[in-house]
Amino acid sequence: IYARMLQSTRRFFASVSLLCMVAAASAQVRVGRSMIAADSSRCYTMQLTFRNAEVSGICLLKECNGGLTGALMNEFGIKAFDFTYHKGKVKLAHVMSMMNKWYIRYTLRKDLACLLAATASQQTKRHEVRLGDDGSLWLENKSHHITYYFKPIEQE
Repeated sequence: IYARMLQSTRRFFASVSLLCMVAAASAQVRVGRSMIAADSSRCYTMQLTFRNAEVSGICLLKECNGGLTGALMNEFGIKAFDFTYHKGKVKLAHVMSMMNKWYIRYTLRKDLACLLAATASQQTKRHEVRLGDDGSLWLENKSHHITYYFKPIEQE
């Protein structure tokens, strides 16, 4: 019973991480917000990798009122959640029911806050963040073995 419960929890965290990855890709506020200009919006492809699963989607990000607002969705347009980032804090809104668990929301908030606050590649005990020259962003949550990868979508 414990093994099945642990496996279900891992799958759940993988799904949540995927959603976070999409959000992070959209919110690729590239350390110091150099990745998004004031009063503009950006789109990112997102890939979230767990131990046994992988999820991909799109992250939409807009800077407004001194903070960031974003949404994560899969490739079919199903929204996982919305989020806001202001003064180093992330608030989640409209979280889909399967992800609306305190431990998933907590992990998402912490991972997104780390990702959005990054100004350069960095490593801590729990997180490793890498910024690519092409505007891509990579975050690894070492505690839960979740990897987020965001790459900007070229806009005309």
